[in-house]
Amino acid sequence: MKQIYEKSLGTIVWLGPAHALTAVAFSKIGAASESWEKQSSGCQNRPLDEDNIAEYRQVILNEFRDERSFQQSEAIVRFFNCFWWHRVWVVQEVMVALSTMIVCGQHSA
Repeated sequence: MKQIYEKSLGTIVWLGPAHALTAVAFSKIGAASESWEKQSSGCQNRPLDEDNIAEYRQVILNEFRDERSFQQSEAIVRFFNCFWWHRVWVVQEVMVALSTMIVCGQHSA
């Protein structure tokens, strides 16, 4: 399976139809990704271990400190509760592919 994903042009992850909070989840994940690039320059290339976890945690917490945090958190929880994320082999599907597109309803990233 690893070779299939390595040699594919890309991987499309279908999470199923959209729900009421899908747009909020995709928007927040996109914003968090951009913010991560800016805020985490000091920890990006370090391992995610006990020595660095506090800095990683702070970068993530900074993303959820505004007035819409509750709705955004709920949207992201629903996003990651899709069945696809609970499969063991998804790491391989995403990590070895040249590119990955995540699709939920009409939303994609």
